[in-house]
Amino acid sequence: PSPKKKGVINRAKRFVEGALLPPELMHTRWMIFLQNQEKRQLYSRALLDAFKNGNSYKYIQEYFNRSDGASPLARQEYVDIKTYLTDDILVKVDRMSMAPSLETRVPFLDHKVMEFAATIPSSLKLKGLTTKYILKKAVSNLLPPQILTRGKEGFSIPIKNWLMQELRPLLLDTLSERRIKQRGYFRSDYVQHLVQ
Repeated sequence: PSPKKKGVINRAKRFVEGALLPPELMHTRWMIFLQNQEKRQLYSRALLDAFKNGNSYKYIQEYFNRSDGASPLARQEYVDIKTYLTDDILVKVDRMSMAPSLETRVPFLDHKVMEFAATIPSSLKLKGLTTKYILKKAVSNLLPPQILTRGKEGFSIPIKNWLMQELRPLLLDTLSERRIKQRGYFRSDYVQHLVQ
């Protein structure tokens, strides 16, 4: 794995894992950190029993079942709005943007804008590999090409680098075999495997 923010190995691994899932869950693999098999290795027996062996995708699948979108993209958008936006990304963006008093995505989340966006055909949202196609067309005379064509850049932090360097002592102390066994939530042998 590379120290880069979006390493090729990590992206390839997630892509392959997503390709093994049912079609409606392929995209959502990017939102799940631990697969079910990893949870079974990590969680203690008591934790597994409490979660009744859990299913990382159960709540997502429930939203897919409620979705009546005509296209696969419309169904995925519905699931993203109900799960990833509200429970993850918007919370982080809101907190990070409040510090310097920035308005980030909020104008796009006005209910009238959202309702209108839901009526736009999928072919105008995703054209080939171009995402946000109609939005980019709409603002093409307002923004320079280097902004319109640049890749997505999230709010992620270099946590893997910190854990290998300046935070390594904290990591080793917090995830020591003694502490893991004391808490009883995880299997210490698998935690040590992850640390290594």
